[in-house]
Amino acid sequence: MKFIFIKDFHIRLIAFLLFSLIISHQANADVNHFAGYVGISTVAPFSTVEVAGNVGIGSVNPGQALDVQGTVRALGYVNSLSLVATATPSAASSFTISGLSPGNRYKLVFTWEQNTSTAVGTFIFNSDSGTNYQSKVFYNSGGASAGEASGPTTSFWFSNSSNSSTFGQAEILFQTVPGNNDTVLVNYNTQYNDGGQEIYYVMGTYTGASSLSSITFSTSAGTVTGTAALYQLN
Repeated sequence: MKFIFIKDFHIRLIAFLLFSLIISHQANADVNHFAGYVGISTVAPFSTVEVAGNVGIGSVNPGQALDVQGTVRALGYVNSLSLVATATPSAASSFTISGLSPGNRYKLVFTWEQNTSTAVGTFIFNSDSGTNYQSKVFYNSGGASAGEASGPTTSFWFSNSSNSSTFGQAEILFQTVPGNNDTVLVNYNTQYNDGGQEIYYVMGTYTGASSLSSITFSTSAGTVTGTAALYQLN
């Protein structure tokens, strides 16, 4: 089927809306693909809709929910999260999430319960417990006192002297410095209840000797049970 080329944008838009109601089946496609033709001088499809739900613009075989073959112009966009890995420590003294890549931005959400003993919860990168960590901790303890302090030099805190049965949550953002794969910028907040509400906001830097590859959580005594989800920010 061939249509006359129409220059006026508004007329072309109306033509598209009308002709999109006429769905032409591709001669070389299977029954799961349908292509719509607009008022142009060729029979190339303007858009394709799969029965499975994928939509292609300039593509007859869309491989994603929206597959655009060409440049996209938009007034705005929404950042998205891609789940990279999960962990479910159960009565564990430590656990590690591997497969991190320099240059990516990550968000890690960790909820935990301290099972036994009073302990300090920490996390490190690349299994490195050397003196390569710098951080500033801003805290509110039990709603009664607030202040700031320097964090440890061999790790980052996610809890400080939490009691048995303490429940808490941490949200950690981190990424490497552009052009420097072994330096990681970190900022996070963590809060837990050990008889009083403890809230920490931390900013820090890890400077290692190798490219970012893993993150390890551990407790100084007893064990923790919880869930961790690592996301990549797109």
